[in-house]
Amino acid sequence: LTVIGQEPGALIAETTHFSTFVSGHIPATTLADSEDYPLGLDTDGVHVYYTAGGNAANVLESGNQGLVFRVPVNGGEPEVLTPPMLDPKGLAVNATHVYWANGGHGVDESGSTGATIMRVAKAGGTPETVSEAAYPLALALDDGAVYWSDADTDQIVMRPLSGEANTVLAEAQR
Repeated sequence: LTVIGQEPGALIAETTHFSTFVSGHIPATTLADSEDYPLGLDTDGVHVYYTAGGNAANVLESGNQGLVFRVPVNGGEPEVLTPPMLDPKGLAVNATHVYWANGGHGVDESGSTGATIMRVAKAGGTPETVSEAAYPLALALDDGAVYWSDADTDQIVMRPLSGEANTVLAEAQR
């Protein structure tokens, strides 16, 4: 790092390394490493929740499998919240549960892809299927519903958390 100038309240510097420093901000902290293909990410302010295809401590049999993890926001060991899932992707958290999209395994002989929207209690436990899907990717929550994008059907779908039927909010989203 080479300081090349100064302005009131700031230094101007050059570096050969890719990094960002903003005066008064806390430097980044690595919360988990050796994660295999981390995708979904959300926080409740206490933990950071994420999906990944395993990690150094949790090696999975198939490249299409993955796990849901949480790690304290101040650092610590990642905790596995689920058994191996089919291609977990987008993830969102509310006050009680972690929701995520399982991408599935491709179409099997029964016509099923195994793709689902799932949830588990924030402390872990038995995952529950919220809805079947074709190929869900991104996922979001509000106080009353879970929303996801489906790359196979080109739709944006909503399901009330109270369990009513899915509603397609948008179609032909290519």
